Amino acid sequence: MLTKSITQFFKVTPNGVEHPTPEANARKEEWLRIIQRTIVTKEKPVILKSVTTIHNPQIENMVKFFNGAVVDYYLIQSKDLLSGELPLIMRKQAREELLDSAMGYELKMLTKTSRRRKSTADFTNTQQWNDLLKKLEETEFEPNGYEFPNSEEFWKLVSKHGYTEAKEASIQQLRDKMKKLST
Repeated sequence: MLTKSITQFFKVTPNGVEHPTPEANARKEEWLRIIQRTIVTKEKPVILKSVTTIHNPQIENMVKFFNGAVVDYYLIQSKDLLSGELPLIMRKQAREELLDSAMGYELKMLTKTSRRRKSTADFTNTQQWNDLLKKLEETEFEPNGYEFPNSEEFWKLVSKHGYTEAKEASIQQLRDKMKKLST
């Protein structure tokens, strides 16, 4: 399968711009050569679109925390899933429930669905994510007696074990606590 995009990062500081490393540029050039080999005729060129956007790693981490730990904690506690894998469809439904309760709703009509809520893709700063997470904690977790994931502990686990393992470990910790409370 041909890779459809490639990402390069530039570090912008008040003193200047740090360009991608020579290795990253070489990777891009090799990718372009592979794309060139796929062009069938001169009459049908491939057009590359290059977009430069500001990347905020803090926002990316908050998105990962929400989509991972927060959604999983909510799903496990609301459905009493004390063991087994969390089905993707249930994760998606739990995410939508949380977003609907915090940001609006989707109106389902006979022929279409009309979105009546904002999108998290429009969040441009960490304060918007902080506000969303705090609102979810106060409206969906605390009133129902659910435990809200601790972001500091979660990111400590991520730094030790990696994202996937940290997510699994935090889920297991929550399930262990729930099992102790139920006995």
